[in-house]
Amino acid sequence: MKTTHVFLLLAFFSFAMMEAQIKIGENPQNLDPSSVLELESNTRVLVITRMNTTQMENTTPLQGAMVYNTDTQCVHFYDGTQWINPCDRPDEQTFSADAIVNDNPTIEITENGTNFNFEVGRIRGENVVPTSLNGQVHIQAGSVTGAQIQDASVSFDKLGIGTTSGELLQWNGTQWILVDESALAVTEADAIIGNEVVGPADATLVLSGTGIDTDPFLLDVNNGGINTNELADNAVNSQKIGDGQVGTLDLANDAVTNLKMADDAVDTDEIVDDAVTAAKIDVSVAGTGLNQAANGSLEIDNSNINPDWTNITSIPAGFADNVDDNTTYTAGTGITLTGTTFSVENTGIAPDWTNITNIPAGFADNTDDNTTYSAGTGITLTGTTFSVDNTGLAPDWTSITSIPVGFADNTDDNTTYTAGTGITLTGTMFSVDNTAVAPDWTNITGIPAGFADNTDDNTTYTAGTGITLTGTTFSVDNTGVAPDWTNITSIPAGFADNTDDNTTYAAGTGLTLTGTTFSVNNLGGDILGAPNATVINNDAVTLATIADGTANGQVMQWNGTDWVLVDDSALDVVDEIALSGQVAAATGVAGAYTINNAAITPTSVIQLTVQENNPGNPIMIQLVNQLAGQFTVQVYEFILGTPTPTNANWHYIVLAP
Repeated sequence: MKTTHVFLLLAFFSFAMMEAQIKIGENPQNLDPSSVLELESNTRVLVITRMNTTQMENTTPLQGAMVYNTDTQCVHFYDGTQWINPCDRPDEQTFSADAIVNDNPTIEITENGTNFNFEVGRIRGENVVPTSLNGQVHIQAGSVTGAQIQDASVSFDKLGIGTTSGELLQWNGTQWILVDESALAVTEADAIIGNEVVGPADATLVLSGTGIDTDPFLLDVNNGGINTNELADNAVNSQKIGDGQVGTLDLANDAVTNLKMADDAVDTDEIVDDAVTAAKIDVSVAGTGLNQAANGSLEIDNSNINPDWTNITSIPAGFADNVDDNTTYTAGTGITLTGTTFSVENTGIAPDWTNITNIPAGFADNTDDNTTYSAGTGITLTGTTFSVDNTGLAPDWTSITSIPVGFADNTDDNTTYTAGTGITLTGTMFSVDNTAVAPDWTNITGIPAGFADNTDDNTTYTAGTGITLTGTTFSVDNTGVAPDWTNITSIPAGFADNTDDNTTYAAGTGLTLTGTTFSVNNLGGDILGAPNATVINNDAVTLATIADGTANGQVMQWNGTDWVLVDDSALDVVDEIALSGQVAAATGVAGAYTINNAAITPTSVIQLTVQENNPGNPIMIQLVNQLAGQFTVQVYEFILGTPTPTNANWHYIVLAP
């Protein structure tokens, strides 16, 4: 069996630390670590794919795909099976789960809030016409699903024949298909576990093991293999640094910034004596009240200091006790002084309107011209006069005063009521007496226009279940009526006891009859009909319905006549690797290499890996030509972001087509 893979590898270990994240728009420096893609803008928006309904339904994307449907003007999403329109919510529809014409309905409706669930109920004997089921004729195509097939009842004899000896059943993600065993992808190309590891690409890792089942290849971090390129920002914290190991020579000028320092990572024990000089201190160290001089030293910035009184020295004697003992204050007009507290004396203030400044324009003529009043609930406003609107009042009984004595106990004890024509009175409850009401049509007002000519011209009638409508005449449709037995009259004597004593029933193909009960047989035996018969629904043959195998690891294989069980070790496994080799850097010219071998064909699958030259410089190998007996590659090293042809050590594997 053959595996078809194409590899184009970019110095794997050089890119191990890269993060696959993208941000488009504003503030690209702010990217949440959990985001794959972020969009940020105050003026622009994301516009997703736009299609009409036909274009959308002709597309079968991955589950979760979204598209804007220009016909429905709504965003649709794909649930893996169909396109869903979340804007389509038939809230105006209602359904009833109550039976109307059939006491034993075959469809059940379950209401859950605003949703309705429709399910097929139990099909009873009364719903099936006697002797009407025939497995070859009357079982509807696709009606036999997994629920009707008994577990382990589908044996090899029930499966359709294959087309070629050696075929296998394989699930392709949508359906079961027949494939030749040579088309299966085998991960272990040479049947040996553990020998597919190549490399390492540089001294960061070390490879051990011989590549056999009992001693597989292992990759481990080499001693001293981790250098600056392998360390992420903030990766070295105080636990990773030995005490006293960071000296002046280890720090570049201005190298100690907040970004490079993990929280609480460096304390006194990690800094060598005299290691922090003025040149090592970054300008960001100087906070409020400090300046950094040209030589790197810190100076006090008096202009930004807010001193603490308790820390000030040489305070004059008058203030030394924290009390101003010398200044004397008195209260003037409109102000009172109690102890050391001044207050405004409102009773003593009489401001002169003519002396008030900054009066709003609306008051400058001594008239309030601008304020607008409106009448609230229970009040009317006419001109500038407010009045109580009794029609809009809903007074609180408990707040009303001077209530007459007859109502003081909250009960109307004195008024007597009687029922007039068309009304009945029971206790204190009045009701309309429909039997006595005979309204005069000529006295009714506000009759709709459609009835003004005494004819109902507008109402439209339709015939429901069990009724036909011809012109204006309704008739009972006996073919659609399921009458209630208890309401039927003139029942023949033979049925008067509710028992059919005379009719004889027999079970046909696919049915069993026990007493008076018919049951559909589980499909444990033969299903009659052509091999392509459609009485078994698609996807009905599940793993549970296939008969058990006889040994662990068996697969089903078509031998040209029947489906048979075979052990997976009996499958024909073809070694795919036709050629492999390691190429030294010195054999190339400006990164170009050519391999000549008769095992190479124009359709061979070629896997390439390349070793990094300089840490931090990405490297790429590209297949540029492939002919019978020959292929050519080109190696590029990205130097300061520019791809440059260069020689490097590399490895290749040629797989048979």
